[in-house]
Amino acid sequence: NSWLFVHPFTLDPVDNNIMYLPYGGEVWRNDNLAVADSGDLTAWLKISDVSGNITCITASEDQQGDLYVGTSNGSVYLIENAHIGGTKIAQLISGNMSSSAYTSCIAIDPNDNNKLIAVFSNYNVISIWYSENEGQSWTPIEGNLKGDTDPGVPTSLFYIGNGPSIRWAEIIPTETGNRYFIGTSIGLYSSNLLQGDSTVWMLEGENSIGNVVVDMLDYRQSDHFLAVGTHGNGIFTTEVIPNFLDIEKIGVRKLSETFSIYPNPASSYTNIAYNLTSSANVTMELFDLKGAKINNIFNDKKESGSNAYRLNTSSLSPGVYYIRLNINSESEIQRFIVQ
Repeated sequence: NSWLFVHPFTLDPVDNNIMYLPYGGEVWRNDNLAVADSGDLTAWLKISDVSGNITCITASEDQQGDLYVGTSNGSVYLIENAHIGGTKIAQLISGNMSSSAYTSCIAIDPNDNNKLIAVFSNYNVISIWYSENEGQSWTPIEGNLKGDTDPGVPTSLFYIGNGPSIRWAEIIPTETGNRYFIGTSIGLYSSNLLQGDSTVWMLEGENSIGNVVVDMLDYRQSDHFLAVGTHGNGIFTTEVIPNFLDIEKIGVRKLSETFSIYPNPASSYTNIAYNLTSSANVTMELFDLKGAKINNIFNDKKESGSNAYRLNTSSLSPGVYYIRLNINSESEIQRFIVQ
């Protein structure tokens, strides 16, 4: 009974020759997987105990030896310096989080060990929590995935409703900030900004993955490769664009009343016009609908007055695109359509 049907383990991301393996409420470490492959079990060392059966385990890339384990009773523990020495004390860090669901995943920011997402997989619970201080405090981030509260439920039990269950989470760094992906009972979702209960999660892969159960995600930072494992619908892979542009966030700033794009919609070309009150360094960048940079249009010093650039759009596929105009240190975005 100490082995789960789908049993968790993890490799140390700093040294892949070290493996951490739970057995019931125990944590075991192997410092030499090459030896273990020969059938020699002497390389296994029990390093810690926790209360309950361990259901997930994750090792930090930013701080080697920081090991997080979650249990069947909804607890989350931190084991420090797990990669060296013998017995370690497991610190309980789950605080005020759920105890009526098992811990299915703990995601760690690969660039900042303080930032964590804990996932509790069940219905009618607060399923997903975020910490920026290594688990000293937690904020629920279900946002629009909470669903609607069932009729007659007291305010204190607001989480009793029709929201999906959450299964997995990944924190993926990009050049413009983290992207957050979660696997749920109704598909794959992502967000660019965590805002507690106001977090907005958007469905990904609507026409490929669809609304099937997403059980697990795994990300490889070296080439931005994301694998998505579903229940009954196979495995999907994609590249997470490293220079993702948060269009809604940056587009609120207005640089010039004369910044315009015409014709819009465009067919073979469009004009990008803007006015400068004084000479300035100007750059233009072209992005697709998802925020992936297609190219740098130009980077030059421009004089004051009216300026315009004629952009050839004949090679662009029909769809929505964005132009980012950068004047000195400020930016503005305008949208245009290619027919």
